[in-house]
Amino acid sequence: MAADSTSRPAGGGAMRPGEGSPAIPPPAGAGDEAAPAAGDRSAPPGGPAGARAPRASPRRLLLGALAYAAICCAVVGGRGLFLAHLIGGRYRLASFLVESIALLALLGSLRLLESGIRWSLRRLFRPRRWWQHALEKGIYVAVMLLGLGPFILATLFLHPQRISCRGTPLQMGLAYREVLFESRGRTLSGWFVPAPDESAPVVLVTHGLNANKENFLLPVSMLHELGFAAFIFDMPGHGDSEGWTITFGALESDDVLAAHDWIARELPGRRIHALGYSMGGAAVVRAAAEHGIFDRLVIDSSFSAMEDVALSSVLRPIGPLARPVWTLGCFWGRLWTGFDFHQHRPGDLIAKIAQRPLLLIHGLEDHLIPSSESVRLREAAGGRAELWLVEGAGHAESILAPGYESRLGEFFARP
Repeated sequence: MAADSTSRPAGGGAMRPGEGSPAIPPPAGAGDEAAPAAGDRSAPPGGPAGARAPRASPRRLLLGALAYAAICCAVVGGRGLFLAHLIGGRYRLASFLVESIALLALLGSLRLLESGIRWSLRRLFRPRRWWQHALEKGIYVAVMLLGLGPFILATLFLHPQRISCRGTPLQMGLAYREVLFESRGRTLSGWFVPAPDESAPVVLVTHGLNANKENFLLPVSMLHELGFAAFIFDMPGHGDSEGWTITFGALESDDVLAAHDWIARELPGRRIHALGYSMGGAAVVRAAAEHGIFDRLVIDSSFSAMEDVALSSVLRPIGPLARPVWTLGCFWGRLWTGFDFHQHRPGDLIAKIAQRPLLLIHGLEDHLIPSSESVRLREAAGGRAELWLVEGAGHAESILAPGYESRLGEFFARP
């Protein structure tokens, strides 16, 4: 009988499953290729339970990075243009590039750190039970809120966006002299507006956070109308001055001293007064207390303790987390600047200058720095300082109050 050619495959080998007959599944547990049981977490990485998610392609990663960079640049540029429009300055392209690159580097580093934290926690909690999963999430949230959160806040607040000056005192009809002077290794930019009388006292004007010398030309103009000379300069990290990091008036007191010394050197024999706003007011108080400078001082919309302002306004929305975030923010702030912001308390220094004529001004509608801060400054001065609380004025808006110019003139004109 002839052999049946379909009874075995070509080549004479034994029939294999799938080659002419249905495949017979191997018995459970037989062989290395047996499928792992459903839900078996000990399955090898190549098996169904241990299969890894497919990695993103390089093109997809590149597109994601570009989108991320575009969002960061849009945020930086949008905020810079908004501030420039708000305060009437100019947001330079160089500032935009530096600030965008710095933000991208910061957020990129934090993203790598965050990924490292996640990886470490997943390695730590294995095998993963429900309570370990919950503990991992709790530790992650705590690290992000109390570790990286304060770092981000401290970094952003200590590095304000720079808004350059668009105009000059000439736009207000004031003759002026442009001044460059050195302080703490930085070149600072200032304007000196002379008085008609060459022997008139000089008033040093200091601006607040996120501002520049152009924003405070109104009080400079008032002082000129009153017969005083005025000198105003950009704080480091602001306007046309060098520097990127600020300390809310703490180390800026050295810059106030440098400006005072320039006046004393260039205009010997003149009486020198001070008019400080917000952060600039805190710098004036510290400089006057530590170096015994200025004959008369006006402090407008400033604070007694930075900690109280931070807890009552900036950090107030986060409730019970405000104090630990403040404490950790001070830790990061000290690493950035070398200064302990727990010690930034002008109220502890003002008693040293209470024997000198001192006028405190504050708007009652100030929601950034409450007017109670000026009340505390007066109490710390032993009640010897004058206090003017301006109805309906917000932060540093007392300048617009009726009688502001005459109040300045009457105070600075006293012998």
